[in-house]
Formats: sequence, C-alpha cells, structure tokens
Amino acid sequence: MAEKSNFLACIASKTIHVVKGLKKEMYLKRFYLLTIAMLLFVSACSTKNTPVTTNAGPTVESLSAGQSTPTTALVILTNTSEPLPSLTLAPTSTYTPEPSPTVAPVMTSTPEATIPICTNRATLVRHLSFSDNSSVTNNSYFNKAWRIQNSGTCTWTTSYAFVFASGDQLSAPAETHLQHDVLPGETIDIQISMKSPDVANAYSGNWMLCDPNGVLFGTGETADQPIAINILVKKFVEKNKFPAPECG
Repeated sequence: MAEKSNFLACIASKTIHVVKGLKKEMYLKRFYLLTIAMLLFVSACSTKNTPVTTNAGPTVESLSAGQSTPTTALVILTNTSEPLPSLTLAPTSTYTPEPSPTVAPVMTSTPEATIPICTNRATLVRHLSFSDNSSVTNNSYFNKAWRIQNSGTCTWTTSYAFVFASGDQLSAPAETHLQHDVLPGETIDIQISMKSPDVANAYSGNWMLCDPNGVLFGTGETADQPIAINILVKKFVEKNKFPAPECG
C-alpha cells in the first residue's frame, strides 16, 4: 500500500512539473507574440508618417483620409535594390601595325674590267726558207719555215698553235701545234709543208698564232698583224739536153 502511495506521489510530482513547464512555455509564446505585435505596430506607424520614395519599382500608396486606419498593419516592403551603376567599358585600343623596316638598296658594284694576267704578242725574226717573192715551180712540194720570237709576257705552251688565217693556204694543214714551250723572249722555228699551185702566178698566205682560248694574235704593237708567205709560181719547162742542129 505504501509503495502504491509513493508511486502515485511520484506521478503527481512529474505531472505538476510538466504542467509548470507547459505554463512557462505558454507564457513565453505569449511574450513572443506580444513583442512581434508591438514591432509591427511601430513599423506601421513609421511607414504611415514617413513616405517611402524609391527610384524605381512599386511605391506604397498612401491611405486616403476617409479610410479607417487599422490598428495593426502588416507592411511588406519590397527589396528594391538601387540600380547598379552602368559599367563604362574602356575603349579598346586599335592595333596599329608598325611600319615594316625599309630595306636599304643593295649597292651593286660595277664589275671591274678583267685585267689579263699576261699578254700574247709575236715578232717575226726572219724567214728561214723561201723569203718573200721567192720563185717556186708549179705543182711542187716545199717546206716554208719562220723563226718567231715570243715578245709577249705569256708562255707559249704546246696548247698554242700556228693557224691559217687568210689568203692562199697552199695545201698546208689548217693548224700546227707548237712542239715545245716558248718562254717570253725565246724564239721558236715553225716549219710547214706546202705545195705550189699548178697555175703560174703570185701567191700569198697569212698565218697567225692561236692561244688555248681560241684567240688569234700576231705581230705589231697591237699583235694583230699576220705572218705571211709570198711566192711566185713558175711553169716548169723541160730543156732539151741535145738540141737539134740548126739548118744552114
């Protein structure tokens, strides 16, 4: 019985404690509600007395004088943000291409005249055979020879030749290469086999020297005079060894 009484007393104590807690919570809720109502009332009064002006967006219409003013007014203010300042873009810089560097004209040098390393020139020393206007029988072979001096500054090598230039060739070869080198100041004897024509007459042929590049040269100050041969061809007449006696 005593245990039952203690159990009931414990339940009653807890019930009282819960009731007190509930009362206290109700009091707090009432306090909170009253505080919110007062804040709303103060806000409504300030909104009524001070007109709300905004730059843009909706405005709160003022209550007309004839309308009744409610004791508590819930005013919902729209969050009208001020317009953002317009963003002014800096002008983009215009790309100006840099002028291309001016290339200085290349100065072309005038090629200098090629100065020959040496000069070719010949001098006729003398005729070794058949001097000018020598008589030769027709249809006969003979050897014409000259002694020629190297009066230039180039060495005549075996690549040089003695060539026919103009006139009567007299059945001679068109060119004859030198047999040995001829230094400047030295002489060389050039001999060519020829044949006299059948017809009796005066004949003349012009000959010159030729360097390895095919350039002709001869005698004289400008080395342009040919080395000539001049002969007189006569008809061969056979004489009787035993002439017939004259009739008396």
